[in-house]
Amino acid sequence: MKIKVKTDDFKVSEVLDLDVVHGAGKYSIYKIEKWRTNTLDVINDIAKRLRIPRHKIGYGGLKDRYAYAIQYISIPDGGLWRIKAKNYIMEFIGRSDKPVSKSVLCGNDFSVVVRDINPNIVDNVNERLKIISQQGFVNYFDEQRFSSARHGKGFVAHRVILGDYAGALKLLFMASAHDNSRERKFKRCVQQNWGDWEKCIDMAPSEWQKRVLSHMAKHKRGYKKALELVDKEFLFLLGTAFQAFVWNRVAKEYINSHISKDYIITAGFKLGETLYYIKSLPKELIDKIHVVIIPLPSPKLKLEGELKRIYSSVLSEMGIHDISNFRSKVTGLFFRTSGRKLVVIPENLSWDWCEDEMYQGRKKLVINTFLPKGSYITMLIKQAFLIGKRGK
Repeated sequence: MKIKVKTDDFKVSEVLDLDVVHGAGKYSIYKIEKWRTNTLDVINDIAKRLRIPRHKIGYGGLKDRYAYAIQYISIPDGGLWRIKAKNYIMEFIGRSDKPVSKSVLCGNDFSVVVRDINPNIVDNVNERLKIISQQGFVNYFDEQRFSSARHGKGFVAHRVILGDYAGALKLLFMASAHDNSRERKFKRCVQQNWGDWEKCIDMAPSEWQKRVLSHMAKHKRGYKKALELVDKEFLFLLGTAFQAFVWNRVAKEYINSHISKDYIITAGFKLGETLYYIKSLPKELIDKIHVVIIPLPSPKLKLEGELKRIYSSVLSEMGIHDISNFRSKVTGLFFRTSGRKLVVIPENLSWDWCEDEMYQGRKKLVINTFLPKGSYITMLIKQAFLIGKRGK
């Protein structure tokens, strides 16, 4: 099976809890329609075109370059601006007393086309989708969250927590097959000339990468300060990526501790991980897991009982001996906590099968649903198709 084959195969529209009016309001609200580019690149381009600081642009969620997305941004006292760029359109829709932020993002409406499906598995997928519509799917973070670690060598934030700033910087400049050619060439230059920073400064694709290398050229052991020169938005995302990785492990172990192996499906995942999906459960188990909320790791997190035991076990395997040690001394890299449901039931889930016009003799599936913010439609699809299933 394949997703994101065509530009409009993966559509997502943000749903906000925000009053937008045509009268007065502190913030101007704009609709963004984007394709073949990611949210941060759009925001950077808008900031440059309008000559405003990037931090003044409020947004709700991040969408990757493969999503055809409708999103919203806010700008304090903005004009009636409209931008038509190569990969996005921005248009003014009104004003509000509140900015666009994660706090006003309710979730996302999805319409996703899954292609190149073997007709022999249609019945099985239908059965899985029926189960998911009734009892939900495990709310793991999907691989999009781990883009900064796609090289498979680890997480920058993990090395920072352990106090290994040189190791963190090495991971920051580790190339991945998913990087564009310019980025790969630059990162390979840094790795091959480690310590001879001047050789690669002019190759740096971004200003913050130039800042980091210029600092290291003057301060040979200034690894911690170099990390503090990383783009603040990207630095924060490096932290959330490792938090998500830890959360997935904790969720997996919680399932292992509370659900019989008769109801567990083991599946392979990126970064060498395995995850546990769940089969059709008895009602008492469904009721039990629907109320489970697992917090993201943070040094201020107060844990008790079973979650404390699981977190302690997971973190100790990573060399972190207590949740209070899950902290960073790098300014700008910090760990906020929030609760995340173990299982999410998709709202208004519907699906239709058609002949696939792009792959002869194969089926395509169109899935429509609403998911709360932070939940991944790709994870729903993986659990419907049992992607990566191991064993029986």
